[in-house]
Amino acid sequence: MRKLSVEEFIHQEISVKPSVSLTERIMADVLDTENHICTRNKMWWIQATAIAASVVITVMLGIQIGKSYPKATFDGWNINDAQIENLALYEVEHE
Repeated sequence: MRKLSVEEFIHQEISVKPSVSLTERIMADVLDTENHICTRNKMWWIQATAIAASVVITVMLGIQIGKSYPKATFDGWNINDAQIENLALYEVEHE
């Protein structure tokens, strides 16, 4: 296969007659894509509103659940070390 010069390549590409049906399909796809993008751009506010509403509802439910529990009083820590650490496990009798 021989190498073509730039001028020969351009001449070959220009000499190819385009298919009418292919051109129509490509243009239809381009228009469909543009319409889809326009529709998507018009609907962005619905998604933003839904996300904002779900955040507000979640926060409000959290506040309501927090208010429903009775107030707890804190009398201090009551820790029994004998139950937390069983030091007898570390004692080994040596003979």
